Amino acid sequence: MSNPLLENYVLPPFSEIKPEHVEPAVTQAISQARQAVDKLLTQVSHPTWETLVEPMEDIDVSIDRVWSPVSHMNSVRANERQGDARVTACWLDHVRFWGELAVAFAGINHGRPNSILHAVERLKELTLRKHG
Repeated sequence: MSNPLLENYVLPPFSEIKPEHVEPAVTQAISQARQAVDKLLTQVSHPTWETLVEPMEDIDVSIDRVWSPVSHMNSVRANERQGDARVTACWLDHVRFWGELAVAFAGINHGRPNSILHAVERLKELTLRKHG
């Protein structure tokens, strides 16, 4: 079964999105984003715009691409008093992921010496030295 939330689209295919599409799409997007964050955290020793900032933006876009249409549709249904419990459950996963990202940003996940914040600060230093 094809999942419209996981397809490439210019505008969200609202008429094709069903409640049963939400959980698999959100789960897959969050799983891929977690893998991307883990990979990013292993590469932060020599940050550049291309190796740090652009991948972070890609992570945000990948989650937003799935979550925005779901959130919009759930808001419309909630206003009609027809919100879906499956969407609410996925919302909790969505919030949990962003909490995990905040932890990774601060570098307090599993005692890792590297953090996204450390990499951003290092990128700032390198940029100031280069363009000082």
